[in-house]
Amino acid sequence: MSRTIRLLLAVAVVLAAACVPSLHPLYTARDVVFDSTLVGAWSDSAATEHWRFAPAADNAYQVTYTDDKGRVGVFVGHLTRLGERSFFDFYPDSLPKTANEFWALHLVPMHSFAIVDGIRPRLRIGLLEPKALEKYLKAHPAALRHEFTDSGDLVLTASTAQLQAFFRAHAGDKGLFGERTALVPDARTD
Repeated sequence: MSRTIRLLLAVAVVLAAACVPSLHPLYTARDVVFDSTLVGAWSDSAATEHWRFAPAADNAYQVTYTDDKGRVGVFVGHLTRLGERSFFDFYPDSLPKTANEFWALHLVPMHSFAIVDGIRPRLRIGLLEPKALEKYLKAHPAALRHEFTDSGDLVLTASTAQLQAFFRAHAGDKGLFGERTALVPDARTD
């Protein structure tokens, strides 16, 4: 297995453990906003996580995330405004170029969501919390279309409209979005 494929799988496993994947996006073209103050490099207070937001087509961002082990994931990101709240929708930018077609057929790129509580002077972002959402959906199974994989992982199958309605109604629910990470502008030039 090539180094690129191993690296991409490692990033996918780390992000999947911290995210709830969705088949459908949280945004439509009319919900997407572009905030130029987001463009640039950001890091957490310990400088272990690094995020880079660059402008992309159609008011999107190219988001490069580097974790504390130096593993890199590249996403297309859309800052989305739903009512009074802002969210980020992350989607993998591409599959590994070295993968064969049969192997690549078994990968399904999915969306993941985070709430954005502010951008300047600190970017405050919290990922959708898998355990909290799973607990809520077990108590209210009709609240949002979803499935559990054979391995027990939660996957959202709701339409964009259903996702938006759910997040408008539940964005403030305690614990639904994990503890906010406060990111500060990063002087790195990588």
